[in-house]
Amino acid sequence: MVDQNSLRNPVAELESQVQRMMELLGQPPESPPAALFLLVDTLRSRVGTLKKIVGELPKMVDKRLTLVVEEVSILTDDLKVDSMQSEVNLLNRVVG
Repeated sequence: MVDQNSLRNPVAELESQVQRMMELLGQPPESPPAALFLLVDTLRSRVGTLKKIVGELPKMVDKRLTLVVEEVSILTDDLKVDSMQSEVNLLNRVVG
């Protein structure tokens, strides 16, 4: 799953991750080459996550549409039955 907080403020999250990684590596946070490398690596990871999410969207939409079509079919059948029942009741009143 995607961390919702990181989606809200991705720049702050990336800056924080780079700072933590730099501290773990024992390098000053101002070290541009290492910071850029880690930033690019983090961005690649985020892009990969987004690609997975986007890849799943058509399947999710298809499932939702299938459910909607099934529900509409059920409702249509119910309406047909209700309509027929109304006609039968009307005929019973006229005949009876």
